[in-house]
Amino acid sequence: MKKTILFVILVMLLTFEGALAQTMGGMIPNSQTSNCRPYYLNDIKTNEEYTIENWGIINVSAIDHWDEYWNSKGYRSANYEGVIESDSIVLTLNITNNTFEPKNYLENVSVKIIYNNQYEITGWWHQLKADYEYVYDFWTYEQKQVYKYIPESNCMKIDPFYQGYYRFGVTVPDYLIKDNKPLYLEVTLGDVTMIYFIRK
Repeated sequence: MKKTILFVILVMLLTFEGALAQTMGGMIPNSQTSNCRPYYLNDIKTNEEYTIENWGIINVSAIDHWDEYWNSKGYRSANYEGVIESDSIVLTLNITNNTFEPKNYLENVSVKIIYNNQYEITGWWHQLKADYEYVYDFWTYEQKQVYKYIPESNCMKIDPFYQGYYRFGVTVPDYLIKDNKPLYLEVTLGDVTMIYFIRK
């Protein structure tokens, strides 16, 4: 009799667990939706690799501090949107698509610099082609090797196991660079947020 009661209880528990899983969307192992979101990468470093399952593999290839802004043709300008005394903080990332479908990493983008944990300045982003082109630098009188930009309207999806190249930047007044208060770059791609500390 006790064995029968235990068996009935066990069947009821298994039935309830299955119904609960179905109600909650069925958390099936290895499914595309099994990961927790959002995903937060705090204090990323250059030349480091960060793997997010069923999203992508992020490689932080460079963080640059430009005294001038390079426009979409690769030419440097000392005057960006009327602000002569400005600097650009520029983060370059490579992202490998580790999913099984083509993915556009620029569908929902936010780029900003946060100064003194209070003030925000929004930025810009580009998708880059995998190959370089050479442009003439009128400041140094020599050829410069630069990435080719892809127009924002033509941003491409990255096929599975291929790599996409991206650049994210914010142009700020010189004062923010020279000051000693906290300053960090925040880049959000969909549900994934990355923080790069320029100054803690």
